[in-house]
Amino acid sequence: MESRTSSPNGIPSSSPMPFKSVLLVTSPFLWSISTARWGSYLPRDPIFFTDLFASIGVVSYLAHIKKLQIKQNSGRTIILIFLYYLILVAVNSLPHFSSNFVRDLAPYAYYFYFVPLSVMWCNVSPETTTKIAQGIKYSLLIHLAWCSLTFYFPVLTAKLPLINESQNLRLFSIRPDFDTLLVALTCVLILKKVIFMRRFFRILLIVNCLVFIFFQNNRSSMISFALLLMFFFLDSVKQKDLELKLLWVIAFSAVLVLLAPLISRTGVYEKFIGLAPVLSNSMSTEQEAVGSGTASARLRSWNSIIQFIGQDTGKVIFGVGFGPDFLAESGGLRELVNEEKGSRVLPRQPHNFALNTYARIGFVGTFILMIFHVSVARFALRKLKSPEKTDLDTIVSYLYFGLIPISLLGVVMESPFGAMSTVFTSAYLVSYRTPA
Repeated sequence: MESRTSSPNGIPSSSPMPFKSVLLVTSPFLWSISTARWGSYLPRDPIFFTDLFASIGVVSYLAHIKKLQIKQNSGRTIILIFLYYLILVAVNSLPHFSSNFVRDLAPYAYYFYFVPLSVMWCNVSPETTTKIAQGIKYSLLIHLAWCSLTFYFPVLTAKLPLINESQNLRLFSIRPDFDTLLVALTCVLILKKVIFMRRFFRILLIVNCLVFIFFQNNRSSMISFALLLMFFFLDSVKQKDLELKLLWVIAFSAVLVLLAPLISRTGVYEKFIGLAPVLSNSMSTEQEAVGSGTASARLRSWNSIIQFIGQDTGKVIFGVGFGPDFLAESGGLRELVNEEKGSRVLPRQPHNFALNTYARIGFVGTFILMIFHVSVARFALRKLKSPEKTDLDTIVSYLYFGLIPISLLGVVMESPFGAMSTVFTSAYLVSYRTPA
């Protein structure tokens, strides 16, 4: 009788995809979380290292496509509709073709990689998913190692090779939002014992992660960290070893209390304090200097973009397309940055993925993508509620939810490392079915 194994989503597969091929398809994601921003760039834009790994993954996928079972699901159907619409917008934007066209299209083009990833997850064995989970854990620890090196020895890392001159990007350069999210994820996974090690090293790495997180001066990653902690605490209540979990919660809270005097001196604390006068419209000069300035500038920039798009019904429905610089044309760029101070590369995104999507591909594209991500979030919550969830379920679900705040307050999903992380987590979650 022919032996049959099951994929993570419960779909039987008589011929699982070989581990080496799965590793090649997942390599863009593993590279993204190991190296983040500095590992994505080549000396010349707009091609990225992530693109090269994705090309290798596509070749590996195509080499096995005849043996793979392709079972359609709602998530893949929605993303195929989105990709079809994306092609129509891209074709309509061809008169604006330039390097900026490629740069604007790239974040959404990564969703094409969703297809091989999603099909792959329907054709892997449980043993392979365990190995991939282990690979993600090692990647996160590698990331934590070089982040710590850069954080504690900035003078040393300032002498490292220059990777991309236009971005002024050096080896081991820290990206505050995305890198802090990955460190926060590592911290929670160590606390949850998904990344297991001896107690002494656990405590040492948790303290190291906390120091790194609170001194990165980034609001959005702190919100992501709080979200991950919330999931951890809710999950801890359901565990059988409740007393041990409560002890960890108490110990963790005690560490935060001890760090409070230091936290109050960090930039991220000042930024959060600076939000209050922005929301109440009662800013003082001193308060603007500590954090409200950035928040109010972004709000003004976003308002300018919304008004600019709203002046044309065609732009509201279908967006401006790829190529036009809506940030500059709307006046939002002047609000977002001070051009007179100079920058090698001026931003083309408004530091809000939802608004950027609305401006680029209009209400239609934004609505389709929103429906897709609502579906992904539903799958993620189902995963976290499952009593049979694996380490990979936890890691991917936590990362997916952690990406949301930093994407709505920064340029993360528009970057290759953020886009690939979003596509990878979405593909895995959509391909999952709760075990019977």
